Amino acid sequence: MKKVFFKQYIKNPKLTGSVIPSSSHLSKAFIKNMDLNSGTILEVGAGTGTITEHVYNKMENKSKLISFEIQEEFCNDLRKRFPESTFINKDICDIYDILDLKTIKDIKYILSTVPLLSLGKKKSLEIIETYKKIMLQTGATYLQLTYTPFSPFKYKNFDMTCKRIETVWRNFPPGNILKYKIIK
Repeated sequence: MKKVFFKQYIKNPKLTGSVIPSSSHLSKAFIKNMDLNSGTILEVGAGTGTITEHVYNKMENKSKLISFEIQEEFCNDLRKRFPESTFINKDICDIYDILDLKTIKDIKYILSTVPLLSLGKKKSLEIIETYKKIMLQTGATYLQLTYTPFSPFKYKNFDMTCKRIETVWRNFPPGNILKYKIIK
Protein backbone atom coordinates (compact mmCIF):
# COMPACT_ATOMS: atom_id res chain seq x y z
CA MET A 1 0.00 0.00 0.00
CA LYS A 2 2.94 2.32 0.59
CA LYS A 3 3.79 2.15 -3.14
CA VAL A 4 0.22 3.13 -4.02
CA PHE A 5 0.36 5.97 -1.50
CA PHE A 6 3.64 7.31 -2.88
CA LYS A 7 2.29 7.04 -6.44
CA GLN A 8 -0.77 9.08 -5.42
CA TYR A 9 1.49 11.60 -3.70
CA ILE A 10 3.54 12.04 -6.91
CA LYS A 11 0.31 12.45 -8.95
CA ASN A 12 -1.19 15.04 -6.63
CA PRO A 13 0.78 16.03 -3.52
CA LYS A 14 -1.78 18.67 -2.48
CA LEU A 15 -4.50 16.04 -2.08
CA THR A 16 -2.30 13.42 -0.44
CA GLY A 17 -0.62 15.79 1.99
CA SER A 18 2.23 13.51 3.12
CA VAL A 19 4.89 11.35 1.51
CA ILE A 20 3.97 8.29 3.60
CA PRO A 21 0.72 7.08 5.23
CA SER A 22 -0.13 7.83 8.86
CA SER A 23 1.36 5.54 11.50
CA SER A 24 -0.58 3.18 13.73
CA HIS A 25 0.48 5.43 16.63
CA LEU A 26 -1.44 8.31 15.07
CA SER A 27 -4.44 6.06 14.53
CA LYS A 28 -4.42 4.95 18.16
CA ALA A 29 -4.26 8.60 19.30
CA PHE A 30 -7.44 9.37 17.33
CA ILE A 31 -9.22 6.30 18.73
CA LYS A 32 -8.45 7.05 22.37
CA ASN A 33 -10.11 10.45 21.96
CA MET A 34 -13.35 9.03 20.58
CA ASP A 35 -16.34 7.17 22.00
CA LEU A 36 -17.06 4.49 19.42
CA ASN A 37 -20.05 2.88 21.18
CA SER A 38 -22.74 4.42 18.96
CA GLY A 39 -23.43 6.99 16.29
CA THR A 40 -21.85 7.63 12.92
CA ILE A 41 -18.19 8.42 12.43
CA LEU A 42 -17.60 10.58 9.37
CA GLU A 43 -14.03 10.09 8.17
CA VAL A 44 -12.76 12.59 5.63
CA GLY A 45 -9.55 11.79 3.75
CA ALA A 46 -9.36 8.05 4.46
CA GLY A 47 -6.27 7.57 2.29
CA THR A 48 -4.82 4.06 2.59
CA GLY A 49 -7.03 3.27 5.57
CA THR A 50 -4.53 3.26 8.44
CA ILE A 51 -6.88 5.25 10.68
CA THR A 52 -9.96 3.65 9.08
CA GLU A 53 -8.76 0.21 10.14
CA HIS A 54 -8.29 1.23 13.77
CA VAL A 55 -11.70 2.93 13.91
CA TYR A 56 -13.36 -0.04 12.19
CA ASN A 57 -11.78 -2.58 14.57
CA LYS A 58 -12.79 -0.62 17.70
CA MET A 59 -16.34 0.34 16.69
CA GLU A 60 -19.29 -1.26 18.44
CA ASN A 61 -22.12 -2.80 16.41
CA LYS A 62 -24.25 0.29 16.99
CA SER A 63 -21.66 2.51 15.29
CA LYS A 64 -21.40 3.23 11.61
CA LEU A 65 -18.43 4.43 9.54
CA ILE A 66 -18.88 6.63 6.48
CA SER A 67 -15.69 7.72 4.73
CA PHE A 68 -15.13 10.29 2.02
CA GLU A 69 -11.97 9.80 -0.05
CA ILE A 70 -11.46 11.89 -3.16
CA GLN A 71 -8.73 9.69 -4.67
CA GLU A 72 -10.42 6.81 -6.53
CA GLU A 73 -7.62 4.25 -6.16
CA PHE A 74 -7.65 4.60 -2.37
CA CYS A 75 -11.45 4.47 -2.25
CA ASN A 76 -11.67 1.28 -4.33
CA ASP A 77 -9.13 -0.47 -2.11
CA LEU A 78 -10.97 0.58 1.06
CA ARG A 79 -14.29 -0.78 -0.25
CA LYS A 80 -12.65 -4.20 -0.70
CA ARG A 81 -11.02 -4.17 2.74
CA PHE A 82 -14.03 -2.91 4.73
CA PRO A 83 -17.18 -4.01 2.86
CA GLU A 84 -19.50 -3.26 5.81
CA SER A 85 -18.57 0.44 5.77
CA THR A 86 -19.50 3.14 3.28
CA PHE A 87 -16.78 4.74 1.13
CA ILE A 88 -17.72 7.67 -1.05
CA ASN A 89 -15.37 8.79 -3.82
CA LYS A 90 -16.48 12.43 -3.74
CA ASP A 91 -15.58 15.78 -2.24
CA ILE A 92 -16.89 16.19 1.34
CA CYS A 93 -18.45 19.49 0.29
CA ASP A 94 -20.98 17.43 -1.71
CA ILE A 95 -22.23 15.55 1.39
CA TYR A 96 -25.68 17.14 1.33
CA ASP A 97 -26.17 16.00 -2.29
CA ILE A 98 -25.12 12.43 -1.44
CA LEU A 99 -26.43 11.53 2.03
CA ASP A 100 -29.94 11.99 3.38
CA LEU A 101 -30.51 14.30 6.33
CA LYS A 102 -31.28 11.42 8.73
CA THR A 103 -27.87 9.86 8.05
CA ILE A 104 -26.15 13.21 8.51
CA LYS A 105 -27.99 13.86 11.81
CA ASP A 106 -26.49 10.67 13.29
CA ILE A 107 -22.90 11.94 12.87
CA LYS A 108 -21.10 11.96 16.21
CA TYR A 109 -17.54 12.63 15.03
CA ILE A 110 -15.91 14.22 12.01
CA LEU A 111 -12.46 12.68 11.75
CA SER A 112 -10.46 14.65 9.18
CA THR A 113 -6.99 14.03 7.82
CA VAL A 114 -7.57 16.39 4.91
CA PRO A 115 -4.39 18.48 4.35
CA LEU A 116 -6.15 21.84 4.74
CA LEU A 117 -2.99 23.94 4.49
CA SER A 118 -1.96 22.47 1.14
CA LEU A 119 -5.41 22.78 -0.48
CA GLY A 120 -5.43 26.56 -0.60
CA LYS A 121 -7.53 29.04 1.33
CA LYS A 122 -10.72 28.92 -0.78
CA LYS A 123 -11.06 25.13 -0.76
CA SER A 124 -10.08 24.84 2.91
CA LEU A 125 -12.71 27.39 3.93
CA GLU A 126 -15.34 25.56 1.88
CA ILE A 127 -14.49 22.32 3.72
CA ILE A 128 -14.58 24.04 7.13
CA GLU A 129 -17.98 25.57 6.30
CA THR A 130 -19.23 22.06 5.50
CA TYR A 131 -17.90 20.71 8.80
CA LYS A 132 -19.48 23.62 10.68
CA LYS A 133 -22.87 23.00 9.08
CA ILE A 134 -22.70 19.33 10.10
CA MET A 135 -21.59 20.28 13.64
CA LEU A 136 -24.46 22.75 14.02
CA GLN A 137 -26.99 20.10 12.96
CA THR A 138 -25.57 17.22 14.97
CA GLY A 139 -23.45 18.53 17.84
CA ALA A 140 -20.60 16.44 16.40
CA THR A 141 -17.03 16.79 17.57
CA TYR A 142 -14.54 17.55 14.81
CA LEU A 143 -11.03 16.04 15.09
CA GLN A 144 -8.38 17.30 12.63
CA LEU A 145 -4.90 15.99 11.91
CA THR A 146 -2.35 18.68 11.20
CA TYR A 147 1.42 18.61 10.92
CA THR A 148 1.74 22.06 12.46
CA PRO A 149 1.32 22.88 16.17
CA PHE A 150 -1.49 25.34 15.44
CA SER A 151 -4.94 25.27 13.86
CA PRO A 152 -4.87 25.38 10.04
CA PHE A 153 -7.72 27.92 10.08
CA LYS A 154 -9.03 30.76 12.25
CA TYR A 155 -11.50 28.67 14.21
CA LYS A 156 -12.96 31.62 16.14
CA ASN A 157 -14.23 32.99 12.80
CA PHE A 158 -16.34 29.81 12.60
CA ASP A 159 -17.66 30.05 16.18
CA MET A 160 -15.57 27.09 17.27
CA THR A 161 -13.25 26.27 20.12
CA CYS A 162 -10.01 24.42 19.46
CA LYS A 163 -7.82 22.32 21.71
CA ARG A 164 -4.73 20.34 20.81
CA ILE A 165 -5.44 16.98 22.40
CA GLU A 166 -2.45 14.99 21.26
CA THR A 167 0.95 15.31 19.62
CA VAL A 168 2.13 12.07 18.05
CA TRP A 169 5.89 12.05 17.78
CA ARG A 170 5.97 8.49 16.45
CA ASN A 171 4.64 9.53 13.07
CA PHE A 172 6.45 11.07 10.13
CA PRO A 173 6.06 13.93 10.14
CA PRO A 174 4.92 14.26 13.77
CA GLY A 175 1.19 14.94 13.86
CA ASN A 176 -1.11 16.96 16.05
CA ILE A 177 -4.74 16.09 16.68
CA LEU A 178 -6.93 19.11 17.23
CA LYS A 179 -10.44 18.94 18.70
CA TYR A 180 -13.03 21.50 17.62
CA LYS A 181 -16.45 22.14 19.14
CA ILE A 182 -19.12 24.68 18.23
CA ILE A 183 -19.43 27.54 20.73
CA LYS A 184 -22.94 27.43 22.20
